[in-house]
Amino acid sequence: MVEHFMYLGGFPVERDWHITAERITRLIGDTKILIAEPVHFDPADRRVRRWLIANFRFFQGRQSFAAFYPQGTGHVDAPVWLPEYDLDLGAPLEPVPAQAGVLCTGEATAFACSGLYVRDFERGFVVVNPAGEARRVDLPVPGAGLRYATVDFQGGGYVDEAGQKAPQALVITPFEGAALDLGPQDARVIIRVDAQGAQSLATD
Repeated sequence: MVEHFMYLGGFPVERDWHITAERITRLIGDTKILIAEPVHFDPADRRVRRWLIANFRFFQGRQSFAAFYPQGTGHVDAPVWLPEYDLDLGAPLEPVPAQAGVLCTGEATAFACSGLYVRDFERGFVVVNPAGEARRVDLPVPGAGLRYATVDFQGGGYVDEAGQKAPQALVITPFEGAALDLGPQDARVIIRVDAQGAQSLATD
């Protein structure tokens, strides 16, 4: 279990992100159980929410679990459900590497990456920028009749006694081209969508 997963009242500086990332990949890898538990984050802050879910997916192995507790929810209260949990990226195309630097799009050192971190899934990508400056990522052409979209998350919270989820939604925003700019300490979940903006469930 990684408590305060990749967020401790704020975003980690790049060096701290790399130290944590290398420990997760080295100690947990693709086979051991990972429980990612960020807590007390602002559920109205979309940047924080996409940062957390993209980081979780970045380290997702065969036995990985998300336990996110935004402000206003507690660890021992009613169950919490967030729209992040409903996102269908399919399976990762490759196992979690032994070193996080393998997924850097540029030159990687022990505590830095000159590019961005990208992990491929059957139906999209997660892109993480732990650096203190903006970066750009170039993605492969999405396929005939398809384009890319970013995903944000809103709402969610306690599940009531009748099993009803709190109001929530995945916010899908298509964009043209195959390049995306990420601000400092930002992350994105990217999916392929059709001309109407619906998620393509075709796998690579």
